[in-house]
Amino acid sequence: MNFNASPGNNTGTPDSLRLMDGIAQFEFNDGFKIWMGRFLPPSERANLYGPFYTSAWSYPGIASTGYGGSLSIIAGRDDGAMVWGNLFDNKFTYSAGIFNGHNRAAGLSNQSNKSLYSGRLEYDFWDAEGGYYRNATYLGEKNILALGASIQHQSNGVGSAANPGNLKVWDVDFLIEKKLSGGYVPTFEAMYQKTSLGAVDCGSGEAGWPSCLGNTGSIGGQISGKNYLGTIALLFPQKIGWGYFQPFYRYQKQYRDVTSTSNKGQDFGVNYLIKGFNAKVSAVYTKFDDTRLAPAVQSNDQFVLGVQLNY
Repeated sequence: MNFNASPGNNTGTPDSLRLMDGIAQFEFNDGFKIWMGRFLPPSERANLYGPFYTSAWSYPGIASTGYGGSLSIIAGRDDGAMVWGNLFDNKFTYSAGIFNGHNRAAGLSNQSNKSLYSGRLEYDFWDAEGGYYRNATYLGEKNILALGASIQHQSNGVGSAANPGNLKVWDVDFLIEKKLSGGYVPTFEAMYQKTSLGAVDCGSGEAGWPSCLGNTGSIGGQISGKNYLGTIALLFPQKIGWGYFQPFYRYQKQYRDVTSTSNKGQDFGVNYLIKGFNAKVSAVYTKFDDTRLAPAVQSNDQFVLGVQLNY
């Protein structure tokens, strides 16, 4: 079980304590396991590595709008059950599950309580990643060539009670990382995600969007369109002071079908890795550009100096 103090979903009111993960795990062997409770459903790689195991500083929230976005109860999680496993020397990972899903409340599009179905397949051509959760980089500990795909589908998952529509999100993602002679570790990650909706979702900001009722659970905000993510990073082998430098560049874009607008973000940064993900310092300049906003506020710049400590 994993608890966290976090804002109340869609309310801005702080909760004193909230359940992030609560999983009953029945693991018979590496190839067949059953999880039930609240956890990260089968989804894109980005949702499975979250904000703490990425090459960049922050979660790619522009491009990862499926379970990493508003399609979750909290931080990408949902309540449900799945089967999953690692096969063929842990190089092939499958997962499939059924979850509460989106807009599941009286007066919303899913007031009839239709479930969301989610699945993911991945194959590791070089070293096996193993397990269920993922990284955006293994910092040279593994040579990775991985190809994955996921899909989520839910009837009446979007829109309003008067005009419900089906929800479908699918993606393909790719990661390659190899330790070269001399100790340099280049990393390249890419993802393409497509969201198809049968109606304009409440709270989405798209033209004609209905208002959302209720303020709990996974409510509103889904957008029909295409998302792109690309990240490159290079870990230097020379130890300087306490750690190692890893410069990175990340590009992410969301294209919205209904309003024909786009939201883009570009990160230029460098990590200073003292003890891998457990102790790192990051300096990042980010340029945002959202054409759905008024011209005066379409473009924004941000500089972040961050420290991450896991213990």
